[in-house]
Amino acid sequence: MCMYNIRSRIIGKVFAILSVSGMLGCSAVINTSCRQTHGNMPQSEEKTDLTRVQREARLNALLCERDFGQALLLIDTLRAQYPRVPQFYFCEGWVYDMKGDSVRARSCYTQAVSIYDSLIAVKKDFGDQVNRAILIQFLYGQKAYDNALNKILRTVDNSHDSVMVEDLYRKCAFKKEDLFRPKSLGTYQASYRCVVAPGDVDSEGEESFVDLFFYDGQLASGHFWGTTRDLGDVQTKGRNGYFVLPLRHIRQEGNDCFFELRLEKNCFFKAPVSHHLSSAQEALAQGCEPYDEPSFTIKDSVIPFRMTVKGDTLFMVNQHSKSQKVPKKYIRECVEMSSES
Repeated sequence: MCMYNIRSRIIGKVFAILSVSGMLGCSAVINTSCRQTHGNMPQSEEKTDLTRVQREARLNALLCERDFGQALLLIDTLRAQYPRVPQFYFCEGWVYDMKGDSVRARSCYTQAVSIYDSLIAVKKDFGDQVNRAILIQFLYGQKAYDNALNKILRTVDNSHDSVMVEDLYRKCAFKKEDLFRPKSLGTYQASYRCVVAPGDVDSEGEESFVDLFFYDGQLASGHFWGTTRDLGDVQTKGRNGYFVLPLRHIRQEGNDCFFELRLEKNCFFKAPVSHHLSSAQEALAQGCEPYDEPSFTIKDSVIPFRMTVKGDTLFMVNQHSKSQKVPKKYIRECVEMSSES
């Protein structure tokens, strides 16, 4: 469901469906419905949209409480008002699945897929395609799900979405019984901002961010917005460069997480990359100027990092840097979305 207090970039692109918000088209899978239904609406329509948000929140609570009778009544009301929203058919199908009525459940899932097909025929929205693929898994199994992901890969036009398909969705096995849990499964996205050390004049105005997505308590994916200073032993006599890169080769050992940044051609820019952009391709498309400092050199194209998450604090170390003796400290700004009701 729409969450108007969160940034509207990749928030949902990395989220599995773990609550009603996962299939209500805005946050847990991808931020699309908010842009479609909110935007510059007349006041009366804004009130209607707010009513929908409130009803979706109520539906989420009913599903988490397993109050299927009241949930079905509310779904009927929502479907009557929003007949072209496929997520409500999904919710209805899920209720029937939990009640043991697989025939009616499949009928609802099939109707949801049909609506997604009509939406995708007009606009190949990444979130709609992922939602559809997950429904295909529920209907026809893992092989059909993989084929649906392969179909998405043939239509995506940026490397970020391709990475999301291969590094996240391809590895996820969605289980119906895990949806709409009243307790958190440890699945959430959080944004961390680097704390600049006092007296570090060179870092002023050069904040770095890390967005992390945890699935079932395990780090599944993430992005790093930073500067050439974050890369450790780089050499530049001029100004610093800026980048946004995905976390690669992620592994987790207890509270420690390990990942790599792979430096790509033209991945550096003259100015900080906005936090709503999640790839160098997006930054270039938005007019960010490439970094052209002639004195800039870096020894390795793959930079390994170790980070430790302790509550709302993250400590990060560049494992190739000989000069970094103290871990950089990051503070969590907010949990973007969780599976809690």
